[in-house]
Amino acid sequence: MTGAREKIEWLLSQLWFRAFFASLLIAMHVTDAKVMARDRFGQAFNQAPHEAPYFRDAWVDKHAKNAKRLAVARWDGEHYIALAIRGYEACPPAPLSDADIKKRDGTCTLTFYPGYPTIGRAVTRVRAIAMDRALWYVSLVASFLTFFLWTSGTMTSRFGVPTTWLSLVILNAYPPSCYLVFVATEPCTLFFTLAGYLAFARKHYALSAALIGAATAMRITAIAATAAFCVALAVETIQKPPRAALDWLERVVSVPLSGWGVAAVMGFFWQRFGDPLIYNRAHEVIYSHKPKLSQLMDPDPAWIMHSIDGCV
Repeated sequence: MTGAREKIEWLLSQLWFRAFFASLLIAMHVTDAKVMARDRFGQAFNQAPHEAPYFRDAWVDKHAKNAKRLAVARWDGEHYIALAIRGYEACPPAPLSDADIKKRDGTCTLTFYPGYPTIGRAVTRVRAIAMDRALWYVSLVASFLTFFLWTSGTMTSRFGVPTTWLSLVILNAYPPSCYLVFVATEPCTLFFTLAGYLAFARKHYALSAALIGAATAMRITAIAATAAFCVALAVETIQKPPRAALDWLERVVSVPLSGWGVAAVMGFFWQRFGDPLIYNRAHEVIYSHKPKLSQLMDPDPAWIMHSIDGCV
């Protein structure tokens, strides 16, 4: 029995098998999206294979034509495709009043983060492909890397081989895991966060901070990972103080570096709109809510129900 277990653990540790399993999970989710499009909506996976998304009038159209041609480019995906193609060219010049934000909500796209669309735009500059496909490929690559890194030696040494692999299977069995192959920010956010954790576990603090900082450029909620990184680094420093000056310097620099993504986005918003917090203000204006730290411990039940309803 022990020999059989050793053979299984040996197989699970092989790079080719980990890559194969990660690919299998990606294929499973994409196939599920194709089946869902066909059986539930009577649609092909790609409804307009020869016509990429585009704007007839970027100042008038809320979404690009054919933005929903891919079964994996729905809901928030439409907004990220629009932001990747149009950018903020349809936004009025700074400064923007609350009335401006409300009036131009459909074309200004201020309530969606620009990091993920920026990656998609960079891909289209390297390779001439449609924007929706570029963003989709970014999601696929990010999710593949996440699944592959999930079963790395660093993970199995901390949690054990059975627990690590079981957790990956459970993650992909959970219904919302389908978003990991959608045009959405979740794949990149999860990849950068996990990669940051693994780098931290290997005591590559600056690299960990850079990766976690990249996650904050994908979603504002990733600042939770920044907070976790700073706490973990503080605990690590207290328990095992570094001796060399360069090691101290790395840890000091890593703290602000872990939030470089959100800082870059805020800097861009400041330069473009004269307001580094315009994303937050747009959410307050459009969705009629104002974030407060106290809501972390005492959330509004109405917003919890609204979130559940939105997922369904």
